[in-house]
Amino acid sequence: MLQEDVFKQFKKQFPQYSKWVTDWFPNGRDSVRVRVIDGSDYVFTYHNEFDWRFETAVSFINGMKGGRTMNVGLHDNLHETK
Repeated sequence: MLQEDVFKQFKKQFPQYSKWVTDWFPNGRDSVRVRVIDGSDYVFTYHNEFDWRFETAVSFINGMKGGRTMNVGLHDNLHETK
């Protein structure tokens, strides 16, 4: 699924949180990372309407096999032009 479609699903599933989102980033297959007003990062993974997950970025990283880190730093903004 395209990251744009995953983010649309996030907004549909969590309208109360989506109004506080300041930015979002691709986070891997079927997954996006969203940043809210206070600077906190969350990861939303969506496979289908019965298989999805919304968790903190720290929880996501801790749950990864092999303890890998995210491919985008917690404070990197992919949408900025340098």
